[in-house]
Amino acid sequence: MNQLKEGKTMEILGALPNLMHLRLSRASYVGKELVLREGAFPCLRELVVWGLDQLRKLRFEEGASPQMESIGINYCRLESGIIGVNHLPRLKEISLGYECKVARLDMLEEEVNSHPNPPVLRLREDRSDIDLGEVQGASVEGEATESVPDHAGEDSQAIALTTSEAVNPNSEGGN
Repeated sequence: MNQLKEGKTMEILGALPNLMHLRLSRASYVGKELVLREGAFPCLRELVVWGLDQLRKLRFEEGASPQMESIGINYCRLESGIIGVNHLPRLKEISLGYECKVARLDMLEEEVNSHPNPPVLRLREDRSDIDLGEVQGASVEGEATESVPDHAGEDSQAIALTTSEAVNPNSEGGN
């Protein structure tokens, strides 16, 4: 399977009108920053990120993913944190699972607590094992682009992107 990269590929996925579940796991996405942009992923309800070694930042822009209810993250080191959950009006749960490390966990908690419909923030491990605090030099720059066939007109309910290296014995529902 080809790896998804920052930029054009995520724009194409974000334009799929019926995409409700997106699972990015083990080298299926290559990039330091995953940004869900304004107007993208209009029907996405669940985002699962598992084992993306290069990912350092997850950001939601205002107007992105208005139907998002659940975010699950495992085996990632988000040195620039998770930003913009306050822009997800229907968010019910954020699960920071096994081997999930997040910078500025206190800022995420502030966003959750000030959310108009405060979601549940689940920490699968002790807070001290998850929180990276402030990470020096954790800025993310640049954007890569990649062309892929445009299948935006096709009906799609869920996408699970994995590579043959991915093995997740604890996954629900399979790929």
